Order: sequence, then structure tokens, then C-alpha cells
Amino acid sequence: MAIWLKRGATAETRASADRTVRQTVERTLADIEARGDAAVRELSNRLDKCDRESYVLTAAEKQECLDQMSGQDLKDIEFAQRQIRNFARIQRASMQDVEVETLPGVVVGHRHIPIQNAGCYVPGGKYPPLASAHMSVITAKVAGVPRVITCAPPFQGRPAPAIVAAQILAGADEIYALGGIQAVGAMAIGTQTIDRVDILVGPGNAFVAEAKRQRPFLEDASFRASVLAKIKLGRIGRVEDLMGAVLFLASDAAAMVTGTSLVVDGGWTAE
Repeated sequence: MAIWLKRGATAETRASADRTVRQTVERTLADIEARGDAAVRELSNRLDKCDRESYVLTAAEKQECLDQMSGQDLKDIEFAQRQIRNFARIQRASMQDVEVETLPGVVVGHRHIPIQNAGCYVPGGKYPPLASAHMSVITAKVAGVPRVITCAPPFQGRPAPAIVAAQILAGADEIYALGGIQAVGAMAIGTQTIDRVDILVGPGNAFVAEAKRQRPFLEDASFRASVLAKIKLGRIGRVEDLMGAVLFLASDAAAMVTGTSLVVDGGWTAE
């Protein structure tokens, strides 16, 4: 006779858990939107036992984290990042702009334009996945994103040295000791001290994934406007005449540089 070692949760149990996660994230994001830094600090204190005047790491804190790493550890990180950076550059080189005059006075094409702000979530824990920092920060920087920020939860109330080292060597412009919903909310919504980003990448637990799902950037009017403002129309002259534009960003699914088509002929869709 078969003996069950472990049984999976029932559909009803899974649905209830999903509903709890969704409602918790919804309330938390609304609180961050309303109270900003105060809400973020309360969550960080309660969940990560981390209370700081500012959650962005200082130059001294970054150096302290680097100093705690062995020379071999740093070499290993640099080796892994070098492979990812090399391939990202190859991918970027394969993505060519196109502009062609199909009829006299009719010019069509597409361009690859880096977004301005990327937020990278790097999970933490006792055995942190450093690859998340490698594959998100590096690809965004190769893409030409001017501002790449990272959030990683502190470990035992302090920044995790290995994660911080990976973020520094990858080229992150701002590094925050924040995790969970509060990190996603701070990056996606913005607070009094943290400027919002245009896209979020990186894995996380159920709460992090749900927080990312609830902030669909491509549906955000201010993000659409910021993208369109950066598109140089050249001879086309009007947004209405633009057949398509291409955003160039770091892919969350495969950690690679990818093009996302944004069709602006009266609508806004992502392919």
C-alpha cells in the first residue's frame, strides 16, 4: 500500500493563501503610497529588524562589505559578471536601429532607447543568490540605463556583504538595504527619499512577486509620457505618425537584454 510522505495543498487552500497574499500586498502598497518613508521604515523594523536613518548604503558601508569578502570570493564574482557582461554586449550589438524611406516622404523604422531608471530586487537570506544582482544590474547598465538601483533585504539586521559586493561590482548606482513589499513599493511608487523607477526586475517570494504584479508600469501614464518624451522622431515629426518604438531593457524572465515593442498608434501595447 502506498504511503503518503507529503500531500500537496488543496485548491481551496491555495486559493485562500493567494487571496491573503494579494490583500496584504494591496494594503501595504496603499500605505507606502500614502505615507512614504514612514511606512517603509515601520515595515523594515518589523520584518527585517533594520532601523536606519537612511536605507541607502553609504560609501563607507559599501567598502566595509567589500573588505569582509575574501580575495577569491571577489575574483569569483568578477569572473561570473564578466561572462554575463560579455554576452549582454553581444546581444546589444545584435539589436540594430532601422530607418527606411518606403515611399517618397514616408519614413518608417524602429529605435532602441534605454529607459532612464531601473530597479533591481535581489533576494537575501542565509544563502543569497548573487546571480540575481549579476543578471539584472549588468544587463541594465549594458543597455545604457543611466540610473540602476538595487534593493536587497538585510541579513540579521545588517547589509549582507556578498550581495552588496555583487551589486557594487555590477555597477549599481544606488544600493538600498530593503527587502520585501517595502522594497518593491519604494522603488515602484517612490517615497520622500527614494525616487521611483520605470521598471522592476528580479525574483522574490510570493509577496515580492505579487507586489511587482500590482505595479504594471506600462499602464502608468507618467511612464508612457517619459518614454515618448525621449523618442527622437526625426523626420517623422509627430507621435501619431510613429509606427512603433522599441524599449531596451533587462529581461526579468531570462536575465537577458531584450527589446519590447511599444505601439503608439493610438494605443499602448507590449509585445
